[in-house]
Amino acid sequence: MPRGPWRSPISWTRRRERSSQVRGGAASRSKHIVAAPDGRFRRLVPDELDQLQGFPKGWTDTGMTDINRAFCMGNALVVGIPHLIGQVIASSLDGAEGSE
Repeated sequence: MPRGPWRSPISWTRRRERSSQVRGGAASRSKHIVAAPDGRFRRLVPDELDQLQGFPKGWTDTGMTDINRAFCMGNALVVGIPHLIGQVIASSLDGAEGSE
């Protein structure tokens, strides 16, 4: 599969920032971009990152900088999707037990 900045959303790190912000060449956890309707790329703002992780808008707005808020959301665990998957698995197992 091709990789690069044309896919969205993606994690993006500029080459000159690698030495100071990213260790070991891993993707950045604070610079997330998406393609805008006009074809340009823009960074997601902290409120958007909060909501993507399933938290209410402004969840990380505790006085931290935007970079720290973005880092927190990059480190967050998405619990909504695994929870829904677990519910589907549980309901299918419940249905399978009744058919035996």
